[in-house]
Parts: sequence; C-alpha cells; structure tokens
Amino acid sequence: MADHDGPAYNGRIEALRKKEYPMLKDNNIYLDHAGTTLYAKSLVDEFAVDMTTNLFGNPHSASSSSQSSTARIDDVRVQVLQLFNADPTEFDVVFVANATAGIKLVADALRSAPGGFSFMYHQACHTSLVGVRQESKTSFCIDTETVQKLVGGSPLPDEIASAGAPLLFGYPAQSNMDGTRLPLDWSHRLRRRNDTPNGFYTLLDAAAYVATSALDLGDQKSAPDFTVLSFNKIFGFPDLGALIVRKDAMSVFQHRKYFGGGTVDLVVCVGEQWHASKSQSLHEALEDGTLPIHSIVALGIALGVHRRLFGTMADISLHTSYLAQRLHDQLDSMRHGNGQRICQIYSPAAKYITDLVVSGPIVTFNLQDEVGACISLTEFEKTAALKGFHIRTVSDVDRFVAFIHEFYRSPNGSPFNQSRNQTRSTMAADLAVASITVFPIKSCGGFHVPEGQPWEVKPEGLAWDREWCLLHLGTSQALSQKRYPRMALLRPCIDFEKGVLEVSYIGETPKHLPMKITIPLSSDPAYFDSCDVPKWRTSRVCGEEIVARTYTSATINSYFSEILGAPCILARFPSGGQGRSMRHVKAHLQHHQVGYHKTRRQVPGAFPTEVDTPPDSDSEADQRRMLLSNESPLLAINTASLKVLNTEIRKRGGQEVSADVFRANIVLDSSGQEDGLLAYSEDHWSALKIGNHRFQMLGSCRRCHMVCIHQDTAAKSEEPFATLSKTRRFNGKVFFGTHMCYAAKANEAGAGMAQAPMISVGDKVAVDC
Repeated sequence: MADHDGPAYNGRIEALRKKEYPMLKDNNIYLDHAGTTLYAKSLVDEFAVDMTTNLFGNPHSASSSSQSSTARIDDVRVQVLQLFNADPTEFDVVFVANATAGIKLVADALRSAPGGFSFMYHQACHTSLVGVRQESKTSFCIDTETVQKLVGGSPLPDEIASAGAPLLFGYPAQSNMDGTRLPLDWSHRLRRRNDTPNGFYTLLDAAAYVATSALDLGDQKSAPDFTVLSFNKIFGFPDLGALIVRKDAMSVFQHRKYFGGGTVDLVVCVGEQWHASKSQSLHEALEDGTLPIHSIVALGIALGVHRRLFGTMADISLHTSYLAQRLHDQLDSMRHGNGQRICQIYSPAAKYITDLVVSGPIVTFNLQDEVGACISLTEFEKTAALKGFHIRTVSDVDRFVAFIHEFYRSPNGSPFNQSRNQTRSTMAADLAVASITVFPIKSCGGFHVPEGQPWEVKPEGLAWDREWCLLHLGTSQALSQKRYPRMALLRPCIDFEKGVLEVSYIGETPKHLPMKITIPLSSDPAYFDSCDVPKWRTSRVCGEEIVARTYTSATINSYFSEILGAPCILARFPSGGQGRSMRHVKAHLQHHQVGYHKTRRQVPGAFPTEVDTPPDSDSEADQRRMLLSNESPLLAINTASLKVLNTEIRKRGGQEVSADVFRANIVLDSSGQEDGLLAYSEDHWSALKIGNHRFQMLGSCRRCHMVCIHQDTAAKSEEPFATLSKTRRFNGKVFFGTHMCYAAKANEAGAGMAQAPMISVGDKVAVDC
C-alpha cells in the first residue's frame, strides 16, 4: 500500500491521466467506470491512423479490401481468446453488440429447443440476465446459500427436475450493485450433477468483472459454457460485446431458427424454402449480417494500447482495489457531529487488497443526514455535478471524500439551517414589489415588466408567462437550460402595439439568421399546423405528458434550432385548456415550514410518507391550474434572503449572484428592517396582499443546479447552489424562494368579473403569517 501512496506512483498515474485522458478537464472526477470506462487518447489516435491508411471492405466479398478485413477480424478473435487464456480449439468468440445481446442469443437458442428450457438465476444478476426468465418454461431466483447447497448435491426444485428440459443457470461474476464476487468454480461443480440428463448449462455475466480483473478460461472443463462481456467496460472504446462459447456446449445452438446474411451459404425462396447454414465454425453460424468491421479493428488496437499503458490485468486489479479500499475505509469512518454515520455502506467490508475473491472495486453506499434519514440520489447528483464528479487516482478518492465531508456532514448534529419564523419582523417591514418578470417561452430569458405598467394576473399565473415552449424534434421533450444553457440568452419582448412576441439572441447570432423573430400573440391558426395534418403534438414537460400546438414556420423553428444546436420546434400551450391540455399545481408546504404537519393528508395508521396524494376530484380547492411552469403559477423571492445568501457566498470566496438566476416572477424588497431579520421569513408566510389582491403561499421552492447558470452569459458555476446546499438544505432537499398563486375572492370565482386583477412594480405588500 505504501507504493500506492508514494509520490512516484501517484506521479505516474497523474502523468498518464493528463496525457491519455484530456477529456478530464476542468477538474472533472469520473466515477462511473462500472458503467463504461474512459478511452485513452492513444487508442483514438491509433484507430484514426489505421482507418486512414488501410482500406477495409465487406468481409463477405472476395476483394483485397474484404480479405484484409477478414484477416484482421480473425486476428482480433484470437487476441480476445488470448486475453482470457482461452484455447481457440476449445472456445469460440461470437461478436455481438454488448453483453445483453450475447445473453439474448443464448436464450433465443434454448427457447427454440424441443420442450424449451428451465432457468435458474442468482439474485445478484443484472437485469439483462433476469430477463431470460421470460423465455423459459419455468424459472427460479436463488441466493448464494441455495447455490452452495446445489453444488453440494441438494436436489433441484421439483418443477425443474420434472420439466425434462435443458437447465440454464445464470449468474454474475461480480455484482453491479455492491461489487460482491461470486465463485467462478460454480460452473463446473454444477455441471457435474447427474440429475439433469437433458443438460445443465452455465451462463456467466463477466461484464463488470473483466473491467478490472483477469478472467482465466484456461481450463475448459471448469469454464462457464457461455461468458458474456462488453469491451467498452474494459477499454472505453469500441462499443462492442462478445459471447465466448465453450465448444462442448455448441449443441445448444443447433435448434436456432433465425438466420441472417453472413450465416448461410445458400438460400432458396421460390418453390422449396430451404437454406444451408455455415458450419465451419460456430461464430460463422451465429454472427448475422455484416460484422461491425471498424469496431473490431478498433478492438484489436484497444487490446494493444491497454497492455502498453497499464500492463497486466493483475496490475489494474491491484490499483483499483486499493482505491476502493481507501474510499471504503474513509467513508466508513465519517461521522456527523452527533456521532451518526454519514454513509451506510453496502459493499462487503473485506479488505480489497487481500480478499479479491469476494470483493470487486465497487463501493455502494447511501448518504444519511444527522438523524439517519437517507439523502436522495437526485439531491446528491445536484451537488456532485457542481463539483465535476462523474475514481481513478488516490487524489480523486481523497477529493471525493472531502466533497462528502463538505456538503453532507452536519458539524453539530443538527440540521444545516433552521428556518426562522420572523413573523413580527415581517409584519412590521415595509415590503414592496421590486420587479415583475414574465417568461413567455419556458426556460428562455425573461421580459421585465416596465415600472408603472400594470400587469394582469390570471389563475394560472401572470399573463403570457410560460405559454410557449421549445420541443425537441425527436423526443418531444420540452427543452430546458439544464441541457441547453444558451436558452438564457434568448430574450423575449412583448409588444402590445404590434401584437407580437419578439425574440432576440444576445449571444453571437449566425450571420444567415435574422437578428430577431416575431411570434403573434394571437392564436392565429395560420402559424400552426394546418387542419389537414395533426394540430397537436404530445410532449412532456417536467416528466408530465401534455398536448401542445406546434408552429410550422421554418423561419421560427430554424432560428431556435440553429442557435441552440438542437433540432426543436416552437409550441404553444393553450391557456385554460382541458384534459391533457391542463396542468395542476404540485407545490406544497415542506417540513421546515410552519403549518406543514397540519396540511398533510394522512390515513390513520398509515406509515409516514412524503409522497403527495393527488386531489380526489377536480372540485378540490388545490386543483389549481398552471401553464408550463414547473410547480406553481407564480414564484417569488425575498431580496433580504438573497443578500444574506450572497454574504455567505462571499465568506466562502465565491462571486455574488443576481436575483435573475432564480427566475422569479416577483421580487420583493423591504426597507426599515435589517436584512438578517427578514431573511427567509417567507418560509412562514401563509398569504400576501399585493396592492388590493391576495395571493396564497404554496410552499418553498426546491432548487436544482439550473440556478448556477449566469443569465447574461449562459456560463455555469458552482454558486449559488453550493452555498445553498450548506445553508438551506432540509430533509436532503435544497430550497430558496416561495411558490404562490392568486387567491380569487368569492365574488370573482365566476365568469362575471368586472376587471382582471393587476399588479405593478412598486406596489405595497402586506404579509399574513
């Protein structure tokens, strides 16, 4: 271990990282090697040279370029077997898209056998192995103890023993969930049973295992019948998988029915329907269609580059296991101020260096707050993304542990920030509306209502607020700044005299695009899909299915598509629609807010839950409508809270943020009181009166790292979410600002209102706590 901690060892790793992984810029820490590892620059460079200096043709032809491809493929096939110490006379390699495709190939073949097959699978199996049960006559999920009993000679389940069909047992070499490694000798020990006359076959999912450990198939008698893996997990590139078949188990594929181009020598279609399958080798009979030639070429290069950069798989195993042990030990020792564990670890506690048999280099854990409640993955990902975490060196491990300590350790064993009830101070404060902002196109820039201009408030929000959205042309998902930060630079202007919404881009506009586009405020059908084609498009906003009306103007749609670099179309959500054209408020009081427990619907005797129960009917009071905003018709922030937040940001060496990053409709300002006294008092307001109009508070606004996008430059930073995570986190969630809606008076509920409610910048605000 001293060697791993030494400066020489770390220096070599850091130098390799800098040279071979330039994509790890801006201090990004990549944590998802179990999903797919990163490819080395040398691999990409050598592949590019190979592709530009050699001509590879279709291997099914007789040309010189085709023969070159065939020769390269044959060579790579042998290299793959050599990687796993497998004798080419005893094993064959079938190239597939990924490990899942290899599993499906085995399942399809067994399903085609007379009488089908039975299936047993270990409870640690990846989903792809579990899915085989849908193809079998009967299936059983078993644990390690049961497998050990079967290995020792215990009888098979009656349903399997009496099925009279081949039996397939599937299990992972390494659990994706916690890194547990299962005995590789199960394969031959189970095959030795004499109570399965129709065959006992084993399928090993080695995808996670081979990424960091050597798989030895040198003894074909003890090896699994079928082994599947994905090369991207080992090398990062290419995206290619393999099914390694023990030739003694080849008979499984004799009943396979489907054939494709490349797996047959002759096909007769007219009159007699007949075909002759290729039989010289197993892979020729199973690799349907044209092989992914270039991916196999890249695989051959990857094998060489990997060996040159990292040495043997034993070297890699030692390195990654040491890192996992270091991370495991540090997380296991972390405590909150009250002694409560910060991490609940699920991976085996065995030492990774000395006990490689039972533990892979994976550390699985939940984060817990100071009272032992789990912090959600969603909230964790928000802060992790800010810090560039996506562990490869010792410094990566230590930085990750420091990140957990910084954001998730409560020093005094109490919540990060107690929300303060400043009822009296708020009521005495001289509050007023400092600004009103409308966001006509969801997630794009805002239109600031000029001083002195009254603005209409509707039940679903401010007039013209979030009535439009941009839909991805392929997925129909509404675009947002989280993926397309340049949306912040698309600035709308509402011109009532012209009756249009003008949109301009404050970034660098491509020369062939207009400086701005105009969209009619009226719902003129000429600007939408014609009546001869579907008028409406089903889409999703915040995970919720809606139906919106799309624009057909090439000028409008190409303008947004080219500026954002995403194929999209403009759509309009019908105000006050019905059915799927209607959305309802989701905001609610949170744990840290006064009155929370009084408003929760709880069935007597039921377990406590944070899941909100939807209203039972449209007549319930909280079935409030909204357009395309996330959770409520209106969002407000308090400048006193913003000033206190900026003070905290400055203390931590960060740059202050403006109110714009919170994308509030209404900004409230105060005079006559200290900001510290009024900060976060909005947590406890029950209602506001702006001018003569009453607004109901619906609960604090849960935040994500979209608030870290600068609204004038589209640049991303850590603030303010990093500081909010340390000062405004309750029950694992981060809050800032408050949701609200217009509360119509009883005589306004009908359609006969004499005048729509209007608010203006400068209106006085009274608070009801």
